[in-house]
Amino acid sequence: MRLPFLDGLRRVPKEYRPVAFWFLNHFLREDEIRRQVREMADKGFGGIMIHARDGLRSGYLNGEWRKAITWSIDEAVKHGMHVWLYDELNYPTGPAGGRMFDYLPDSRMKSLELIRRLTVKPGGTAIFNLANRKVKYILAITPGGLITNVAGKGQAKWTNRGGHDATVIVLAEETEMAEGYKFPDPLDPEATRRFVELSYEWYAKEFGKYFGKVIKGEFTDNPCANFGLARRAIPWNDELPERFYCKTGRDLLKLLPSLFTRTAGYREDRLLFWKFIGDQYLENFVIPIDRSCIKNRILSTGHYCLEMAGSEHIRQLGDRFDQKRHQGLPAVDMLGVEDKNMMRDLLRVKGTDSLSVSIPGTSCAAYFFKGSRVMCECLGLAGGWGLDLAEIRRVTGLLAVLGIDLFVPHGIYYSIAGHRKRECIPDHFHNPMWEFYREWTDWISKLSFLASHGERTSQTALLYPANSQRAYIEIGAAPGGSKAYKTSDRGAACDLIDFTWVAAGNALLENNIAYEIIDETLVQSARIEDGNLLVRAANGKDVAFKVMVLPCAKILEKKSVDILRKWRKAGGSIVALNSNIEDIYDPRKATLAPVAKKDLLHDFRMDFESESDFAAKYRPLFQFIREKTSQPVTVSGHKGKIVSRHWRKWGCDFYLLHNISAETINGVGVSLRAGYAPCLLDLESVALKNVSGQPCGDEYKISCDFSPSQAFVFVSGKGVRAQITAVKKQKLLPVKFPIRGGWSFKALSPNVLPLRSCSMETTSSVKRYAYRFQVEKKPGRISLALDCEMTDMELRFDRYSGRVKCCLNGQNIENTCRANPILQCARAPWAMKTLESLRPGTVFDRWIFEVNIGGLVKTGANELVIELSAGVLDENRSCETPLLFGDFAVIGNRGAEKITAPIRRKISGDWIKIGYPYYSGMGSYSKRVRLPEKSGAKKMVLSLGNLANAAEVLVDGKSVGRRILPPWKFDISAFIGNPGIDLEVRCVNTPKNLWDNRTLPSGVFGPVEIIAFD
Repeated sequence: MRLPFLDGLRRVPKEYRPVAFWFLNHFLREDEIRRQVREMADKGFGGIMIHARDGLRSGYLNGEWRKAITWSIDEAVKHGMHVWLYDELNYPTGPAGGRMFDYLPDSRMKSLELIRRLTVKPGGTAIFNLANRKVKYILAITPGGLITNVAGKGQAKWTNRGGHDATVIVLAEETEMAEGYKFPDPLDPEATRRFVELSYEWYAKEFGKYFGKVIKGEFTDNPCANFGLARRAIPWNDELPERFYCKTGRDLLKLLPSLFTRTAGYREDRLLFWKFIGDQYLENFVIPIDRSCIKNRILSTGHYCLEMAGSEHIRQLGDRFDQKRHQGLPAVDMLGVEDKNMMRDLLRVKGTDSLSVSIPGTSCAAYFFKGSRVMCECLGLAGGWGLDLAEIRRVTGLLAVLGIDLFVPHGIYYSIAGHRKRECIPDHFHNPMWEFYREWTDWISKLSFLASHGERTSQTALLYPANSQRAYIEIGAAPGGSKAYKTSDRGAACDLIDFTWVAAGNALLENNIAYEIIDETLVQSARIEDGNLLVRAANGKDVAFKVMVLPCAKILEKKSVDILRKWRKAGGSIVALNSNIEDIYDPRKATLAPVAKKDLLHDFRMDFESESDFAAKYRPLFQFIREKTSQPVTVSGHKGKIVSRHWRKWGCDFYLLHNISAETINGVGVSLRAGYAPCLLDLESVALKNVSGQPCGDEYKISCDFSPSQAFVFVSGKGVRAQITAVKKQKLLPVKFPIRGGWSFKALSPNVLPLRSCSMETTSSVKRYAYRFQVEKKPGRISLALDCEMTDMELRFDRYSGRVKCCLNGQNIENTCRANPILQCARAPWAMKTLESLRPGTVFDRWIFEVNIGGLVKTGANELVIELSAGVLDENRSCETPLLFGDFAVIGNRGAEKITAPIRRKISGDWIKIGYPYYSGMGSYSKRVRLPEKSGAKKMVLSLGNLANAAEVLVDGKSVGRRILPPWKFDISAFIGNPGIDLEVRCVNTPKNLWDNRTLPSGVFGPVEIIAFD
C-alpha cells in the first residue's frame, strides 16, 4: 500500500513552504531585488509577500513601485515562487500611503470621548466652558430615564429641576491617531471605496495577468474600526445615529449614557451598540475588500485581529469570527516581545493576551467557515536581534500545534541601514543565521504539508463569548482588582470573561485536551445526534462535540440556549466557568431577558480568581472532561511543556507532539489512542520507524525523550507499518573519548568595533561628530562602514556627495574626491563632488557604505570626524554608529577598547573572550583529531556539548551535518577506521552583540567528545 504523504514529504510543494514577509524599505534597485528573491528561494521559502515598509525611499503606487513589483514577480517566477501583495505603505491598512487624503481630506477616524462626568443635585446648575474642546454632546441623565442634550457654543449650562440627583456627561469629538499618523474612517463607505480603488484595483490594473496564478492574494494589516487610543471613548462619525436608527429603530443619542455609565439597561444597550459597530465595520470595510479580491481572482487575507483575548478586539474591531467569514484565507498575527527571555512562557506573553485562544480562534474559523488553511504573520518582535533558529522552531512548532499551516515570518528586511535596524526587529535576512534557514524552512514546510486540510476530531468545544464581552465593556473604568487578578479599563466584569476564556484555553492546551473554539453561529447551525453536537465544517465533515466549555458566558442568544438545552437533554455536557447564564439575547427584537431556571445550563461548575487558583482546582474539571470524551493524546506529567495536536488525513491518524520548553525532558509517558499500532515519522529522513509501545485496548503507551524544541510526529493507519524496513536491533554501549586541548579559531567574516561614543557640535548648516579609538597594534586590514541616510540625488547615483565629509587623524578619507561630470550635468552645485572611495557595502548592508582606511590609521589614539551638511530632510543629517571592521581583535573594557592584532594561539570556548565581543557572524574552530583506537565500534558520534547558536561540522573538508538546536551531535561513523581526521566546527551567533551592544556568549563551549558505540 503506497503512502502518498511520504512522496510529498520528500519534495514538499511550494505552496506549503513559508512566505517571506519582505519589507521593501529603502531605494529599490533591480539587482538588489533580484538578489534577495534568489536568496529567499535558496533558503526554502515558497513565496514572497511584498510589503512597502517604513523607510521606503522609492515611490509607492507609481512608476517606481511598478518597476519594483515587476522585477520581484519576474524573479519569483524563475524560482517557482508565489507572490502575495500587501495593501498599504507601512501599517495599519487604510491611508493608501497617504494618498487617501488627497481625495477625502475630511475622512478621519474619530472617537466620541468622555471628558467630564459630574453629579448635579436637585435645583443645582452645572456650567460648562466649551471654548477649548470639540464638545459634541452634553447629556443629562435623570433617574426617570430622561436624557437631554444641552450642548451649545461658547458656554452651556443645565439646571436639574427634578427631585433626584442627575448625572451629566460631556462628550467631545476627537480624531484618532496611530503612531502620530491620521487615518481615514473605516466606517465611511466612500473612504473604503477610494482606498480599494487606490490599492487593490491599482494592483489589478497593473498586474492582473498574474492574479490567481503567480499572485495568490493580498494582505491587509491590522486595520481597526477604531484604534481605541482615546480610552474613555467609542468609535464615532456623524452618520452613525441615522444608520443606527435604520438598523435598530432606536435613537443612538438615548443609548450613549449607557455606554459610559451603568444605567438600568446598560447591558442591552452596550451589546446592541458594539454589535452595530462590528457590523458597520464589516459592511463598510471588510466586505468591500473581500469582494474586490473575489472579483480579481485572488484571496483576501491578513489579520483583522489583535493578539488580545477578546473584549479589546470587540472594542476596536468587532467579532473576530464574523471577520474571518469574509476572508478568502483567514489569517492572524503572532507578536512576541523583544527580550527573548520573556518568550520562555509562550502561552502567557502578555498576561491575558494568549496564543491559546487568538491563534486557534482563527484556525477554527478557517476550518469551519472556509475549509482553508490559515496564515500567520509570526515572530514579529520575538526576541529582537537575539532571536535564533532554535527559538524559531520552538515558537513555530507551537503555532503548528495550534493550527497554523502557512507561516509568514516577520520580517525579511530589504535594508537595515539607518533607523531601519531598530524598526520592529528582528530581521532574518541581515543575520549570520540566515545561512541555516533551510534547516527551519524544510522542517516547518513538512509539518504544514502534513497538517493542511486535515480532518479535526476534537470532542470539546470552547465557546467564544462575544455577546458577553459586548454587554460588559466599560469605557474608561478605573483599573484595579486584586493582587492575583488585575483589571483593565474595560472593567472587572469584562476582564473576568476574557480571563476565564484565556485560562480555559491555556489549561486545555497544557493538559493535552483537544478542543475547538466555536462561536454561537456554529452552535445554532449544529445538529444533535446520539448525544453529540454535530457542527458541520466547510469540508463537509461533522465535528462531534460531547462537552461545551462556557467561559463566564453570562449572555447567550435565544437560539443558542434552545439548542444547548436540547443537546444537554440528549446527553451532552456543559461546563460553566465563573458564571451561569444570566440573560438571553433575542437578536430579532434586540432585547435581553433574564434567564429562566430551566435555562441554567451546566453539568459542572468551577469558580477561580487567578491562573494559579485555576491550576490548583482544575483536576476535577479535566477528570470530568476526560470521562465524557475520548482524547487522542495523553501526556503524563510535564504540564505546559509538551503540547499536542491530532488530525486525520490520507486515511491515517497523525499525532504531533512538541516540546515548547527550552529544556531537555526525558522519559515522557505518552498514550496515543489509535486504531493501529503507531509509527514514528522521521521528518528529517522521511522514514517510518518502529516505536516500542505497550498496547492497552485502543491506546498505545510510548516513552519519549524530548530535546529542546523537539517535535515528534506519529502516524497510525492501515498499511503504515508495512512501509517500515526491518532493521536488526543491536544493543550499543557508548564509550566517551574527550577531545582536549585548544582549537585554531578563525572568524570567517571581518571583526567589528562599533564607535558608540562621540562628541557632537551642531550649527545651522553642519553637524560634526568626533569619534576616538585606540590602536595597540595596527591591523593588516581595517575599513570604515559609514551609515548615513542619503539624499534622493545620492541614491540615484549610488554614492555620497560632498555634503558628507570624513576625516581620520586630520586627513580626508575622501582623498579621491573629484568633480563628477554626470552630477555637473544635473546642475546640482551641492553635489558636484562625490566620495568615490566610499563604496556600497558588502559586510553589513548595501547602504551602509564602506571605505578602506588602513593607510590613515596609526598606532595609539585616532580621531574620526564626520561632518554632515544640511540635506533636504532632517533625517538626512543623522549619522548612525560608525563601524570599524577588518582583521583585528578588540581588547579592553567596554568604552575603552583597543584594536590589536588577531589572537593566533590555540583557544577554546567563547570567542568574545579572545577579542570578538561585537562580532556577528560565523566562527571556525578546527584541529586535527586522533580517533579512538578501540576496535569494533559500530557507530561513532561527535558531541559538541553546548554552543551558540547553530553549527555545521566538516570532517576532512566535507560537511557531515548542520544543526540549529540541541542536541549538538553529529554522526561520523563513516570515518571509523581512520587514524585521525581534520575536524572543523563552524558556529554562528545572532546579531545581538553587534546591534544591541550586549555581549552574549558565542561559539562552541563544549565539552567536545567522541562517543563510540560497540
